[in-house]
Amino acid sequence: RKPDCVRKLRDIQRIPRDDFFSRVQKFSNTLPVGFQPAPKGVASMQPGLWDGDHRHDEEYLSLQATGFDVRYHSLRLPEAEKRVADWIEGFPAMTAARVLHVSDPETLGWTYQPVGGKKTMGMLSDLCWQKPPPGNSSVKEETIRRLVLEVKAPWVLDLELFTAFVNTPKIPTFDEIRKAKGVGSSSPDVNWTTTRDNPLDKTFQPMGQPSIRFSKVENIWAQIYDYCVTQGNFFFILTTYDYWVFGVFSADYSAAKVTDPLPFDLSEPNILECLVYWTQSARLVPGMFEIPWVSDSFEPPRDQVHALKDAVLL
Repeated sequence: RKPDCVRKLRDIQRIPRDDFFSRVQKFSNTLPVGFQPAPKGVASMQPGLWDGDHRHDEEYLSLQATGFDVRYHSLRLPEAEKRVADWIEGFPAMTAARVLHVSDPETLGWTYQPVGGKKTMGMLSDLCWQKPPPGNSSVKEETIRRLVLEVKAPWVLDLELFTAFVNTPKIPTFDEIRKAKGVGSSSPDVNWTTTRDNPLDKTFQPMGQPSIRFSKVENIWAQIYDYCVTQGNFFFILTTYDYWVFGVFSADYSAAKVTDPLPFDLSEPNILECLVYWTQSARLVPGMFEIPWVSDSFEPPRDQVHALKDAVLL
């Protein structure tokens, strides 16, 4: 991603840790009696025997839980980011979806799936909580997407960078980065190039701008922001499997709130409970975490009914 004048994320705030944990715990207490995730909500990422590709077998738990006979499910040791995404999809995401399926019939048909296609505008995210249109529908409908789950490899994004990510105050504009680096429009040291690889740049970034780059964490913010704006999502998760950050954009995408980086072996609540809570919040279920409202004059895209004050639950 490259800086431009389009992204307007000007304020990134922290969700208080105690408040987030209290909300998650309160929601977990409403889940069906007998469901208590194992003390460590996500298994340790250790090598195991490959027993086939179960990614499309959605209707079983893949994490141990009290009161459930959970079959052994292992994946090979991840050696690339795609393998890390397989662990996320095959263990916590699949289990979170199944927990919601058995506790809330309204979530049947919703799944975590890899995202692709022309509507991503090249801004591919790893997983998305979505509901495809009915296969027998005679009316042309689009897939409903509500949450972006962005996966990075743990050897690329360590705890130090996670901390820098949540401490980022805003996404800087092109001019702000240029001024911060002391680059003037007539500087002879500027490497003048065009920036045409980002679809947003094609429309809004003028030809002949100097090639000025984001930092690594700013680039991740821009990646998540671009995808959420393009797809109309507000809720997002950034994870390496080792650490998790849960976040949400405001209704006009000018602000965001994020949690601290949470370790995979978190307890009371554990990561699975946090994931289930955030996944359900993305559907704007009453009593869950709400999208921050910024401006009464904000006019959401035509299909973003969930951004309205009187939201329609889909």
